[in-house]
Amino acid sequence: MIKLEIKRADDSIYWTEHFNDIPSANKWLAEEKTRMYWDKTYTHSIVDLDPTDPVKEEEKRIAKEQEKIWRDALKEKKEQAEIGLKSFDLSKIKDADVRQAIKFILDKLEGL
Repeated sequence: MIKLEIKRADDSIYWTEHFNDIPSANKWLAEEKTRMYWDKTYTHSIVDLDPTDPVKEEEKRIAKEQEKIWRDALKEKKEQAEIGLKSFDLSKIKDADVRQAIKFILDKLEGL
């Protein structure tokens, strides 16, 4: 939240308004300055009541990057598993091949 304070020449507060963002505050202030009642001696200050914490912002950025890396890695592993499963032909398995088939599946799943 943004707080806009308009002060008189003696530094007493004439008006206070709250906005969601700085551009909205600036737009409102620009309009007020065109009004007949605006005194050219007024000063103003704009204060962000919810300043961003640079450490938290950096943590959020890093978390987003890590999430993207994990998603990309998961996608790649899924594609590798799908390729492996497509190359596995169940019709070729005989009773004697069961151990080998299980080993093949475990080998393909090991990297996931």
